[in-house]
Amino acid sequence: MARGRPSGLLREPGARRGGRTARRTGLHPAGGPIALYPAPSRRAKTTMNPQATLPTPERKDHDQIFKGLFEAFLPEYMWLFHAEEAAHLDFSRIHFARQDLFSDLPHGDRRTLDVVSEVGPDTPEGRVVVLHGEIEYDRRAAVLEEMFEAYGWLRKRFRREVLPLLLYLTTGAEGRTEEVYVELALGRQVVEFRILCVALRGMDGLQYRNEANPLGPALASLMRHPGESRVSHKAHCLRGGRRPRSATPGECCWNT
Repeated sequence: MARGRPSGLLREPGARRGGRTARRTGLHPAGGPIALYPAPSRRAKTTMNPQATLPTPERKDHDQIFKGLFEAFLPEYMWLFHAEEAAHLDFSRIHFARQDLFSDLPHGDRRTLDVVSEVGPDTPEGRVVVLHGEIEYDRRAAVLEEMFEAYGWLRKRFRREVLPLLLYLTTGAEGRTEEVYVELALGRQVVEFRILCVALRGMDGLQYRNEANPLGPALASLMRHPGESRVSHKAHCLRGGRRPRSATPGECCWNT
């Protein structure tokens, strides 16, 4: 599908710190889904939520579900939402690495990333790309800066290409977008860090529930369903989610 027009610079409240700002640009609308999970019960907000890091049982449960989703359906996720990038990846080998990072050994802060995977054959001729995925219940002011810092750590640790991925379960960007983190020094832009982003609540579930990719009907249950009741929409998603998936991660039967 055609790429959307960038929405331009958007400074987020509380995102500027020490010459750092965040912005959001709209990007390629496209499609994608997975296995059915209940939609979050909290009412969606329209602004960034600086308190989104507060640990609640509901948010922790959804984090664990979608971390498992990334690990079980990584090729399907990439083909569904980021097909252009998936076409350059070799899913015949997927290795999920340790997610603990230390900012300054031996006494630095410890952080745990959601998903870190090496994709591609580890051979002299192979191309291995590190995928770093983060799942956010809703949009936090600090998430872009945190992913930029994690990018530096991952590049230093693996010495490979790193592709950052961000999934919003409720509020966030609109649909399939590209988040951009910017840093300034003396008024000059010195960093422009881009993150492939999917915001489920901003996507059209009526489109994704009919996807051949098995993630389509599943994730469609968390998307918008204009003009249709929630019960009817979920019933359609359940019927669509019964298609068999490919036998191995590298075989995307719906893409052939």
